[in-house]
Amino acid sequence: MDMRQQFIDTALELINEQGTSTRVNLRAIARRIGCSHQNLYNYFPNYDALLWECMYPALQRLTGYTTQKLRNTEHPRQRARVFFSSQLEFAMQNPGIYSLIWLDSLEGAPSQQVVEKLGFASAQFQQYVQQLGGGPADIIHGYLHGSICKMLKKRVPVEQWQQYQEQVVENCLFLMTGGEQ
Repeated sequence: MDMRQQFIDTALELINEQGTSTRVNLRAIARRIGCSHQNLYNYFPNYDALLWECMYPALQRLTGYTTQKLRNTEHPRQRARVFFSSQLEFAMQNPGIYSLIWLDSLEGAPSQQVVEKLGFASAQFQQYVQQLGGGPADIIHGYLHGSICKMLKKRVPVEQWQQYQEQVVENCLFLMTGGEQ
């Protein structure tokens, strides 16, 4: 593995362990790799550029998780249920990755390549929603994301997560179908 990719992989590993990118820094990444933190500047102009480059692999993990969960599900309504459940599961199992994708503030601007990759991931979500039955993808995503944030920030008691997740999935299905069964 080349050093540039090692920085990305190690940053993602630490971000997920810490629950957010705000608790990770260059020195921690370098320490984990076993090199000087100055070495990062041979591959990225600054720490935020590294975080922007981590974004697409983070999204790939999310979409890969969802794709794998959908693999053996054929009935359209069940596919939709699995799709929304997998989004919730991924976020709860990978809070740091989810936080990097949707919550953490990043300075600077992403490279054009990262912008293109992020646009592709957004289009994938909309495509999934359309394939599963339609509905307003932006509204569904906003509701789903807000619900995940409530769970990640412990605004829903842990002992109620399962029931809450089931209700979120049902609400997403309702939004997707306009209330039709």
